[in-house]
Amino acid sequence: MRQGFRVLLADVHWLDERGEPQGPGFMVIRDGRLALVDVGEPPEEEQFAEMVAGGAGRLVVPAFSMGLVSPESYALRGFPEVLPDALVSGGWWLEAVASMSGEEAYYASLMMFYEAAVNGYTTVIAYTPHPRPVAEALRSAGLRGLILAPGPGCPVKAGEPGEGEIAGVKISVLRCSETPSSGYVLTGDGVLYVDGKPVYALPPWRSGLSPAPGVALASNPWCLLSGPRSAEAYRALVVTGHRLLEPGYQPLEGAANLIVVNASEPPAWLASLSYAGPSALGPTRPRVETVFSWGRVVIDGGDHMYLGPSRAEEAAGKLRGFLSRAAEKLR
Repeated sequence: MRQGFRVLLADVHWLDERGEPQGPGFMVIRDGRLALVDVGEPPEEEQFAEMVAGGAGRLVVPAFSMGLVSPESYALRGFPEVLPDALVSGGWWLEAVASMSGEEAYYASLMMFYEAAVNGYTTVIAYTPHPRPVAEALRSAGLRGLILAPGPGCPVKAGEPGEGEIAGVKISVLRCSETPSSGYVLTGDGVLYVDGKPVYALPPWRSGLSPAPGVALASNPWCLLSGPRSAEAYRALVVTGHRLLEPGYQPLEGAANLIVVNASEPPAWLASLSYAGPSALGPTRPRVETVFSWGRVVIDGGDHMYLGPSRAEEAAGKLRGFLSRAAEKLR
């Protein structure tokens, strides 16, 4: 956003990072940062913002973070023979992902990040043997995150150097080991350590599964927010990834990472939300109208501002050969 640009979200309710409903009130985003949040009417000087969104029945939620995930596996989501086993053993799908060309990895990841964005994700922690194409795809989708390339002890090897930065997306090497040490280390119980400090653990919906990164079925988060562990799932979705990128960062402070959903009717119904909390947002997907990703509007009116149908058609063509090879291997 250009300097001085203001967005006013008026007459909205919101969920804080604990999942507690607040409002009605307003939010002001100035220069890409959340500058003001309060109940009631906005001050007169804030009512003439360059962009006004929200409105009656709209709910603002801290944006979601995803990790650890293999974004290229999005291309394999139509292979039911592979995916149920992938979460448990991490076998064939890792080999298939490793066999991708850089171009195939870019387009598969781009489509996964597109779906992630329209569902309210702004941050991704990715594990990939193709760190640079995946970082480019993350940048193209308007999201941020951390790219981890497999290193010592990991089941696959990176096909390219695993250190550096692309357009603000950090690339580092992940070591798979039982002994936390310096750098990024993933242990057998699924805890990610940074310089010996635990910063990420398997979220509640993956408890008991392999610590191998999850396949990209997780790109729709809303079904995770139903059931008896919805509050725990909500905290994992809105806090973990942001804190990994910027320690101490809280989702409702600083750079704007926010989702605006239409909660004027089911499934995201404010009347139910007041009593049920985050679980009222699932299991069906509410209508996501606006997504602010690290201060930028990436979804507006439900449409991605950077990616459209033409990119999906382009990706389908680029991935046709890979999908043909995958289908042949399953026969």
